[in-house]
Amino acid sequence: MDKLGLVVLAAILIEAVVEWVKELVRSDVRWPKLVALGISIPILYLLDLDIFSLVGVERKVPFLGTFLLGIAASRGAGYAHDFLDRLGAWKLGK
Repeated sequence: MDKLGLVVLAAILIEAVVEWVKELVRSDVRWPKLVALGISIPILYLLDLDIFSLVGVERKVPFLGTFLLGIAASRGAGYAHDFLDRLGAWKLGK
């Protein structure tokens, strides 16, 4: 993966984390979102899925990629679908 691709990946992940933090700070997090987060991270961990290994980047902190992917996935199917579309297009070099 090229450096520009890693920057795009970082931007996508950072956006997901920032949105979660904004909701936490505003106390705007509803229980379904917390349940989604609580379910997504363990499932991704058990399936040994993390965003960094999916794009071929060596993991320095094994759980971090799973945690970040869990945050992105817990944001909902629409967000996850857009995320995977961006990731797929970028892996194909579009």
